[in-house]
Amino acid sequence: MLMARDVTKEPKVCCDGSAPEFKGHRNIAACFLDVAGQYPDYPALGIAAGDSVLSYRETAEAVKHFAYHLGLLDSRYRVGILSENRPEWPIAYLGVLAAGGMVVPIDPLLKKEELCRVFSEAALSRLCVSARLREIAEKASAGCDRRPDIIVIDEIPSLTGQPYSFRLTEDGDLPASLLFTSGTTGNVKKVVLTHGNILSDIKGFCQRVTLPPGSRFLSVLPLHHTLECTCDMIAPLVLGGSVYYVRELNSKEILNGFKVHRITHFISVPLIFEKLYHGIRNTVKKGPLPQRFMFNFLMGWSKPSMPSAA
Repeated sequence: MLMARDVTKEPKVCCDGSAPEFKGHRNIAACFLDVAGQYPDYPALGIAAGDSVLSYRETAEAVKHFAYHLGLLDSRYRVGILSENRPEWPIAYLGVLAAGGMVVPIDPLLKKEELCRVFSEAALSRLCVSARLREIAEKASAGCDRRPDIIVIDEIPSLTGQPYSFRLTEDGDLPASLLFTSGTTGNVKKVVLTHGNILSDIKGFCQRVTLPPGSRFLSVLPLHHTLECTCDMIAPLVLGGSVYYVRELNSKEILNGFKVHRITHFISVPLIFEKLYHGIRNTVKKGPLPQRFMFNFLMGWSKPSMPSAA
């Protein structure tokens, strides 16, 4: 993975509870590139507790080069992303949209047979895959009637090419993402989200969640999930925030990410919050008596029904 020098400047983002207007943009990639132009030196993407982070300038350049590598695409042209969470994931996502195509986020935990079915039903033309998942992706695609061309996602930030010259289509009704979801029925269904759908969700998100200057997000949920992709990836990147990805999903890694990056926003599910709570309790139990006393006092003051950590 290509990681840039450390960047510490922080942008000013929406913080008054109002919905952002995105300067009239109705294309997600256009929103991001506009923000990158406003805050080129601000941090955009990084690994939690890592030594460096990609700035908006560097992230935008990677997006543009990848879009050039893909070429001008039709809005029905589908490019899959099969990877663990990492900075290259949003770069690939934005690059596909900048080129005019449609992204198909894929669950990296699917088995070979399941991947083959997704590849076929999605009618993928290309597949961005991490080096770790390349072997299973190639085996799965071998059973497809139409094998997608594979792009190793690890190499995307190092791509070079001619200056980006595509003219982004500002049509909010164009498809941005094709999702595979089982919903509540258990039967997998394909759902298309347009640029307008996603940007509308982000506007609603901003009306309910305060985004102070220098918002910093810690990403732990899989990026192929709509919630994570919309609120923990696209929203920060079209509003000037930064996103940090944990290497491993455990309480120690998450808590360390909070501390190092002074995380301001954390989106997760009840199970993760429960793991964090127990991780904190276990740490307190091993601490000195004054620390345990203060912890139990504060916990009792905030929520008397919670058990003590003594």
